[in-house]
Amino acid sequence: MITILNRIIIKLKDVFSIISYCLMWAWKSSPFYTIIRLSNKMILPFLSILLTFIGKRIVDTLSGTISVENIKNEIIFLILISCLIGILFIVMQKVDEYIQLIHSELLTNEISKKMMEQSLKADMEFFDNAEYYDSFEAAKGNMYSVINVMWNAISCISYLITAIGTFIVFSSLSIIYAVIIILSTIPSSVANKKYTKTIYEISVDQINDNRKLGYLNFILTSKSFAGDIRLFQTGDYIKKKYIDLWNSLFLTRKKTLKQKSLSVTVLNIFPTFVKCFILLSITFRILRGEGTIGDYILYAGILEQLIGSINGLFISINQIYNDKLRIDNVKSFDKYKNHIVNDGTVILEEIKSIEFHSVDFTYPGTDHNVLEKINFTINQGEKVALVGVNGSGKSTIIKLLLRFYDVTGGNILINGLDIRQYEINSIRKAFSICFQNPSIYGFSLRENIIISDLESFHGDDEKVYQSLYDGDAKNIIDMSPKGLDVYLGRNLDNEGIELSGGQYQKVSLSRTFYRDSQVLILDEPSSSLDPEAENEIFMKMKELSTNKTTLFTSHRLSNITIADKIIVIENGKIIEQGTHKQLMANANRYSVLYNYQAEKYVV
Repeated sequence: MITILNRIIIKLKDVFSIISYCLMWAWKSSPFYTIIRLSNKMILPFLSILLTFIGKRIVDTLSGTISVENIKNEIIFLILISCLIGILFIVMQKVDEYIQLIHSELLTNEISKKMMEQSLKADMEFFDNAEYYDSFEAAKGNMYSVINVMWNAISCISYLITAIGTFIVFSSLSIIYAVIIILSTIPSSVANKKYTKTIYEISVDQINDNRKLGYLNFILTSKSFAGDIRLFQTGDYIKKKYIDLWNSLFLTRKKTLKQKSLSVTVLNIFPTFVKCFILLSITFRILRGEGTIGDYILYAGILEQLIGSINGLFISINQIYNDKLRIDNVKSFDKYKNHIVNDGTVILEEIKSIEFHSVDFTYPGTDHNVLEKINFTINQGEKVALVGVNGSGKSTIIKLLLRFYDVTGGNILINGLDIRQYEINSIRKAFSICFQNPSIYGFSLRENIIISDLESFHGDDEKVYQSLYDGDAKNIIDMSPKGLDVYLGRNLDNEGIELSGGQYQKVSLSRTFYRDSQVLILDEPSSSLDPEAENEIFMKMKELSTNKTTLFTSHRLSNITIADKIIVIENGKIIEQGTHKQLMANANRYSVLYNYQAEKYVV
């Protein structure tokens, strides 16, 4: 018995903990609306009970059970009072509905900001981690359960006040009946709680499969796959994968929901039999002259409110328990701690040298070394090329240099000082990068360029135009009906323009050139460009990087010849480095790769 009580106390503590957590969010979004809603929910139960008492008084007065001097005036007074209370009740309900809508929007906004902040603060490694991303997607959905818990918590307060008030009133008739009616509602609430937990556990187990469903749906409805699907006629194949997976998930959920409906329906009927028995008992009591007709009206109304409030209370608690599991998932999201700690105090003002000293790196959650004993130096003003096949570690070196990750062995030194001693934002501000898979925003062309250095934009478009020319993107301006104000894509503007992959890459390059930085990093900057545009870009890069340090990667080794130093990487190790001339003379791996490509152009 003590064990059961302890379990109940622990569960109640959990529920109250989650209620206080959600009310904290409610208060954070709007203290005013939180107070109004709580006040409303506390007053409404008293008004409802008061109306029931007035109903009893009216019936007893009309039936002559109560003797009054002027029945007409008494009835008019009571009806007016009940009408005023009824009007007040309606007004308060409508005010509550309005406040709930407004408060929900404020709360949704607060939660959305929280999720965005969580995403912005997260290390890059989490976005490469499937477990984290599943948790993040689940947390994004579950975060909105805060709203449900808050409303259910407020409803609980109202139901609890109603239950206490009606229990006290009904106890004046028979405390045994009051206890019996409460006990009769417990079995269905226990069953509800059991199935609520089971259904949530199923939804958690199906998170990954639901992501697969979303991905399959995206493939079938996305423009980017439309050509392949029509050419290869794979639509039915992919649709069948979607339907088979959906059926499997649905049947699992359907079985549990069916069991829940049957058991809860049967258990919900039991309080109705108890209610009928109590009403018959009250009726026989009145027939024996032990009560008035008004007593029947009073206790029938109070009984209905008591049953309704207890059922509502248990349902709300069960829903809170259901959402508690979801919110536990949100709170457990905090277990993911960032590994990149911004505790450096030195502000990086100028990069004179970059040195990788015996750098090892293993991606978190894996045991495979991506980089092993990497050693090289880049001096100010040098143009350095990283060469290697896919997966050799070139992009990983760039990620380490930007402190998206920290090394697992060795050191990265900037101006002879460990990179971790610098303030992280000052490091990243020193670099401008064109990533291998460029991001294009559904914003205006101007915004897509200046977004790399918003601080330097003061309304003058001259630098924007120059960057577009430098990125060989002048033709985008020529085809634009709105100049720099044209939107890229039609996500945010139906009059936006669609660009080719090469044009999007030029926009990304222009954005890179726009940013005032000491070091240019170009990760496969010409992968989507035609040969003429590619040559133009590398010539422009050579011109623009005259006084800048440049680090770039490219599979097309004909472009590499502009580099002052070439570093050849294979299987995470540097196998040779030097100038193009030196490496060709060595006749090792670089020479083989270069000649392999050069032979393709020999007729």
